[in-house]
Amino acid sequence: LTYFLVNTFFLVVTSILFYMIFKARTSSHGYVLTLFLISVIALSQYVVSPYDTMSYALLSGAILLILRPMKRNTLWLAVLLALATLVRESSAVILSSYLAHNYERVRNRDRKAIGELIILSLVYILIYAGLRLVFGTENALVQHVHIESNLTWPRSLMGLLALLTISVISVSGCQKKTTSVVFLFAALPYILITLIAADVWEIRLWIPVWIGLYSVQYGQSQRT
Repeated sequence: LTYFLVNTFFLVVTSILFYMIFKARTSSHGYVLTLFLISVIALSQYVVSPYDTMSYALLSGAILLILRPMKRNTLWLAVLLALATLVRESSAVILSSYLAHNYERVRNRDRKAIGELIILSLVYILIYAGLRLVFGTENALVQHVHIESNLTWPRSLMGLLALLTISVISVSGCQKKTTSVVFLFAALPYILITLIAADVWEIRLWIPVWIGLYSVQYGQSQRT
């Protein structure tokens, strides 16, 4: 019952954040993206866990701050990143989203953008390192190596095919192709670790990638 209440609450929060990211009230495209992502989240939850929908809510909240900064944005973004990292390592996608959205500024050596990226990277590293000190390092990152089965088992290949198919269709159909490619490149550490250490037929593992990818492509932004 507790899992049901926690997951329902954070699924509602995630839905609202998607609505805000895509501004669904002024665009039917936004409604479709919100419905698509929420449907994939619901359909991919083959196992009941207390942290998946919570991590999606924190990830979406951080991406919203990246797209539409507010006062003391670096502080609030760092807080959300820290909380998301305490919940699930997929919070690394927040860094990928930040780099993709601010790619031109980083490439042009904008000190504010580079400084924020460094601060956020340090927050992620320090939180994860702190967790390892508290809970130990045994089997912290890789409990079992799954790369062989992920590249040979039919069901695992279907999981990889899902990632590739949705990513390719998404990139080919959007106007922000450079932003999309930068995001996917920046998300490679998460994707590769998942390929090595997890069962990639679990579609839920790709949800953070799709949330970040669609958000940087179609999210309504306000640059500072």
